[in-house]
Amino acid sequence: MFRSVAYLFTISVFSLLPLSGCESSRSERDSLFTEAIAPVTDGDRIEASKQRLEHFILHSYSRRLFPSFAVGVFDRRGFLYTYYINADANKSYSTGSVTKLLTATLFQMQLERKRLQPHEAIDRHFPEFQELRWNNEPVTLQNLITHTGGFPDLRFYKKPDFRKMESIDLKVPMPIYPPGRHYRYSNHGYIMLGHILEKTCGDSIENCMKREIFDPLGMTESKGPKTGAGGFVTTLHDLMLFGRLYLNGGTVDGKRLLSKASIEQMVHPGFHIPKSDHNYFTGRGWRVKTDEKGVVTMFHIGGANYTSAWLQLFPRYGVGICYLGNPPEYSDPLMNYLSGVQYLLGDVAGAYANSPQPVYAWKADPTKPELSAQFPGVYIDPQTSETLVVYTEQRAETQHIMVRGSWAYEVFPETHHVFNGGRDFLTHQFVVDPATGKVVALANGFGYYEKQATGENNVSKAD
Repeated sequence: MFRSVAYLFTISVFSLLPLSGCESSRSERDSLFTEAIAPVTDGDRIEASKQRLEHFILHSYSRRLFPSFAVGVFDRRGFLYTYYINADANKSYSTGSVTKLLTATLFQMQLERKRLQPHEAIDRHFPEFQELRWNNEPVTLQNLITHTGGFPDLRFYKKPDFRKMESIDLKVPMPIYPPGRHYRYSNHGYIMLGHILEKTCGDSIENCMKREIFDPLGMTESKGPKTGAGGFVTTLHDLMLFGRLYLNGGTVDGKRLLSKASIEQMVHPGFHIPKSDHNYFTGRGWRVKTDEKGVVTMFHIGGANYTSAWLQLFPRYGVGICYLGNPPEYSDPLMNYLSGVQYLLGDVAGAYANSPQPVYAWKADPTKPELSAQFPGVYIDPQTSETLVVYTEQRAETQHIMVRGSWAYEVFPETHHVFNGGRDFLTHQFVVDPATGKVVALANGFGYYEKQATGENNVSKAD
């Protein structure tokens, strides 16, 4: 699961970063590839934003959070800005889970060539994968690519039931959610997808990436990956080349590698989201934020000890940002720093695009009363029989959503149907049936809890 680190960013520079969502007088949705109008550049704004960013990076470097760091801003035509600490354009870095963007790109290429179909069962490629079905419901390729295969996130879930997949020499945790209902980050899902891509392409995933992506884009300093989930090693220069592929609608030097339709498919959610103007979800590889006009931003992060990587696009303005680093420890202070870099780099990109508001400006919609009224109830995990009770508490004029299992805790809105709270402050998604519009389940990092008809929504703290 991707967890935003923005909430950690409490340094004084935060006051420079307005986060309110932008208003729109247009009801139609923009194309993802609307050609950005060439901005009238404001040199003072550009210089001021660069100075804030560089001061922030230098201050953090003095705290020894990282031995080297590289940041970049680019647009559809080329590279706009780079800045390095103990690095240069050719220094290589591990990217961790940013690898998944390459895997998703290669996957989309196979769809275009009709070698794969998104909704085909994964056990069509490896019959052994039938063991991974949920109540005989198959996991599909679409489930793997959107992290909706039902597999637990093993960073937090500590009771997995592993099954050894001999055909790929991998122990895979059994699903704890039905496929296609809930997003939960899964490295295992992308590793399996990598094996399917190798079988489809007839070569190692490393060679497939080189032939299909690195060579056409001129990413001469990139290597790997070893699996579909990680192992991509690259430079700032090459990472920006990859980002520009998407800003340019799938073309490079006049040659098309991906169709615009393919990229549009990649920025749609992997499960049903209740109707809302502002949404935040995972598509095929990309994490995506949208508003009533379309895609606001699309991005991915990679983070671990000795790895920090980020690639983010703002298609509406035709600009993108990225960073690469090698921190010895992926700690809370480092995440705090990286969150600041994301915002400040966004400000540099916005200055080059001369955007009227921050390019990252986005705000979740509040939950509609007709939806929140359905949240209270008794929820039971059919696999473990564990029970959660959801109820509301009135404090002053505000209603707070509470969850009680072995202990009671409050959950806080991330979007209109996803809330954060409890152990490890993980997401809690209220699952809505697309046919009826009714809340049918609650999914968190530890299970899938089906809503019980008994008692309906009349649940109190004492129940």
